[in-house]
Amino acid sequence: MTAGSQEEIRATDAGPEPAQPPGSHPLAAAALIFGVSQILLPVIGGILAIAAGHLALRQSRRTGQTGQGMATVGLIFGYIGVVVPIVLVASMLVAG
Repeated sequence: MTAGSQEEIRATDAGPEPAQPPGSHPLAAAALIFGVSQILLPVIGGILAIAAGHLALRQSRRTGQTGQGMATVGLIFGYIGVVVPIVLVASMLVAG
């Protein structure tokens, strides 16, 4: 081996690339989208937002991914979108 080839090996053998920080969890974005989509799908969107939000929070804590804020907002919208119609229907039944 010549000195030039040893320098070449050292320059190309830098080891593994540094790990990329994990991005947002896709279910967190889905929870937010489902929570906002309740305008079109009132209770169904809320149920989907709740399911996706809880899954996203659990998995993002385990994997270290971000997106807890989106998942939490999706959960809030989801719970509001499920509870408010139930309360409204119950109050109409009691008053009616």
